[in-house]
Parts: sequence; structure tokens; C-alpha cells
Amino acid sequence: MSVYDTNTSLTITAVNVSDSGLYYCGYGREMILSNLTSLHVKIGKNMNNPVKNEA
Repeated sequence: MSVYDTNTSLTITAVNVSDSGLYYCGYGREMILSNLTSLHVKIGKNMNNPVKNEA
């Protein structure tokens, strides 16, 4: 994970089927679910071509 001023990024390398799921990214001082964005990652049959659905 990288944080630069107002930009944050998360890169998952060496993706496995077990990495499939719903990821949330948010910011704040407390663990309150607000100001969120989500990304549902579904690993396809061909591991070199995963399917990504942004919400």
C-alpha cells in the first residue's frame, strides 16, 4: 500500500483465487464506514486475466 498526500493505492501481486472478495477503501481517524469506495475482485478461470467490477 502506498500513501502520497491525498492519493492512496493498493496493489495486490501474485493474485490467488483466495484473493477474490470485496475490498473497501476509506479514510478517517476512526474505523467508521464512511467516505468509502469498493472494488469487487473476481478471479477468472484464466489467472492472467482477472475480472474486476468497480462499484
